Order: sequence, then structure tokens, then C-alpha cells
Amino acid sequence: MISTEDPDVLTALRTMQAKALSMRNEPITARKKRLRTLKRWILDNQSELERAAAADLGKPAIEFISIEIFNVLEEIRTILKNLNHWASPVYVPPSFAVLGTYSEIRYEPKGLCLVIAPWNFPFLLAVGPMASALGAGNAVVVKPSELAPTMSACIAKMASACFSPDEVRVVEGGLEVSKQLLTFPFDHIFFTGSPAVGSIVMSEAARNLTPVTLELGGKSPCVVTSSARVDEAALRIAVSKFTNAGQTCIAPDYVLAEDKVYDRLVDRIVFHARKLFSNPSTYTRIVSDRHFTRLVDLLQACRQEGVVAVLDGPAEARDRLFSPVVLKNVSVDSAIMRDEIFGPILPVIRFHDLAEAESIVNHQPRALALYIFSDARRETESLMASTSSGAVCINDCAMHFFHSGLPFGGVGRSGFGRAHGHAGFVTFSNEKSVIRQRHGLTGASLLYPPHTARKQRLLTKFMALFYR
Repeated sequence: MISTEDPDVLTALRTMQAKALSMRNEPITARKKRLRTLKRWILDNQSELERAAAADLGKPAIEFISIEIFNVLEEIRTILKNLNHWASPVYVPPSFAVLGTYSEIRYEPKGLCLVIAPWNFPFLLAVGPMASALGAGNAVVVKPSELAPTMSACIAKMASACFSPDEVRVVEGGLEVSKQLLTFPFDHIFFTGSPAVGSIVMSEAARNLTPVTLELGGKSPCVVTSSARVDEAALRIAVSKFTNAGQTCIAPDYVLAEDKVYDRLVDRIVFHARKLFSNPSTYTRIVSDRHFTRLVDLLQACRQEGVVAVLDGPAEARDRLFSPVVLKNVSVDSAIMRDEIFGPILPVIRFHDLAEAESIVNHQPRALALYIFSDARRETESLMASTSSGAVCINDCAMHFFHSGLPFGGVGRSGFGRAHGHAGFVTFSNEKSVIRQRHGLTGASLLYPPHTARKQRLLTKFMALFYR
């Protein structure tokens, strides 16, 4: 177990702090060189990464490549393409109060950053934020998930091959390791995981007044109105829900379907789920026995409430295979509506009009994403205006995550702070305000003592002229 009270560990972290100070004076080319080295390693070791994903979660290679490797490489490409522009000072025109001055915003590295990654997309959610932090010029400590040990070892191998240990260090271990790391005064902490653990991270970070980014989860709703293209909606919902066995923070947690399309939508979701996710050899497993048991108990509670499972495939505890489940006749007060499901169980709830759908969404904590399937602009605008979420995706699910130009993050209990692209660069940067005053007489002279009646009259006239 690592301990920040261990002299060797403390020395290593302090060495990284010192390195972070020197990295702030490096040219942008040095940051790009690190990112290019990282990119080459990923491409050269893709097969090893695929095997690690399969060993930990049974992920099929195409799913791992298309979601995790692709998104990391796209993030690196975006940073490399735009870094010179992002890192340049931004001119800010003067306000009336400081006429004659020159002002700009400069982006400086925060210093030593900690990235704590989850198990569901263990490569993407560790290396993506790490790339953003490196692009902003920081040194990085990465704590991968202990529930994906093979991938964790791969990430450690990658870090040692691509970077010096004072630039990037991977620390492996369980919850106690994370708790110990959180006692160290990092300059920024980026956490992806559950709201429950996120609150612990925030509490520990507060002891050192460390800024945090929390990428959490929640019950992301999916609203399907009568104007939607039902079969297309059903296909896209099924894919986004049951990929990775539903263990995705931005998967649709529940579906709200309007009366007119409810039965047809349920039938088509079942059809597509059976067609696309019936082969156990290409279906991701549940991460642990504890999570498997949690899903079994949740499904049993639903059955006791009279909920109907219109699709209920095999669930095998021996290898943690939990096939897609689709539920109908679900009440908004059902046990399954209390917490994020984070598994391949999809409740479909009936609504009568848009006001009812909006009320159901607003009854839940604000979500990481809202999904709307509708061809009526009035409906989509009404739902967006009356609800709050980290993102909105219209006529698809989760696609906003793949757009490196869109800030990604939550609101309220689904998290705060933003990742990806320019937003990720800003997250790991200190926005430093710089103002250069001219020589001689300036407007600030009015503020100097003595505070005469004449100065007061001039200031009063100025305010009346410009602000009335």
C-alpha cells in the first residue's frame, strides 16, 4: 500500500512538484513531443491493450477500439492541432474603468495533477484526462481502477515507457491508496466515478483547498415522443444502453415513451437487443460479483412490484454474464428509479404529454445527459428549456461524448467541471489575468488621496454619463 507518509512516496511526489515547476517554462514543442510519444505507444501496443480489456471485462475488441482507443487518439489529435492557439495569450479590450491599459489572459499549467479513473472504461478515462493535463503543461499522477487490474498494469507500463517518473507516475492499488493520495496537496484533482465516492474526493480535497473536477453519473433520461422515428430510436437506445453491459455513465438510465408509441418502441428495443447482444462471446461482463448481485437484487425487487420483464435473458453468476433486460409497466416510484442502474436493465415508462415527461425528469437529480427522440422542434426546445443536464443529445444517445470540440461534464450531482478539447485544456490551466498600465496620468488617479469634492463631482458626472 502506498502512503503519503512513506518517505519514499513523499519524496517522489515532491520531486514531481519540482518537475512541474520547471515544466511551466518549457516550450509548447516539449508538450507536443510527450503527446506524440504517447500516441505512438498506443498505436504500437494496441493488441496488448485489447487483450487487457478482454481480460478485465470481457470487452470485444471492436467495442474497446471504437470507444476507448479511438477517443483517446482523437483527444490527442485535437490537442496537437490546437495547442499553439489555446496556449497563446488572449487579448481583452479595456473597460471604461481602465481605459488606456493593455489586458490579456494567459494560460499557465496548474502544476501537479491527480487523475483518478474508474473501471468501466479504464483506458479512456485514465489516459484521456492525462493527455489534457499534459497538453496544459502539467505533471500527472494517475490512479487507475483496481477493478481493472490488467489494464491498470498496461497503463503503468505505458507511463514508464513514454515519460520520466517525475513527469507521469501511475499508482496502483485500492480505495485506501486513493484515500492516501488525496491527503497530498495536488494542484488539481480530476475524478471519474460515482457521486458517493465523488463526495469523499471533494471532502478530502477541501482539506488542501485543491480544485476538483468531478465526472460522476446519475439517471440520464431518454424521452421518446410520438413524433419520433420509432425504429431508429429503438436501435440507438438499445446500442447505447447495452454496450459495455450498461456500465456506462452516459447510458440512458430509463426511457420515457409517449402513449402513442409506447408499445411499438418497447417491441423494437427488444428486437434490436436480441439481435445485437445475444452472443455471450462478444458481450461485456459485469465487473464484479458485488455489482452482479446488486443487479440481481434490483431486478427481483422490480418483479415483486409487478413490473413486467419483456426481455429477460440469461444471468450467469459464474462468469458474471448479465444479459439485457427490458422492463415495462414501470412506475416512477419503482425501486429501480431511486438510483443509477449502471447495468443492462432498461425500464420504459409511459407518459401522456410533454408536461408529464418534464415533471418526471425534474423529479430526479440533474443528469449527465438528456436524450430526446423527436422530430418536432417545439418538443425538443421545450424539454431543453424546462430541464437541466450536463448535455443534450437529440435523436441519438451519447454522441456528444465523441465530439472533441464539445465540453463534457455534468451538473449538480452528476458532477461539475468540464473535459475534452479546449475545455479540458482550460480545466488543467490557471487562467492568469494580466494588465499593463500606461505611464503618466491615468483614470486611476481619481482614486488617489486626497479625496476632494472636485474628484467626487467628476466621478459622479462620469457615472451619470455612461451608466444612466
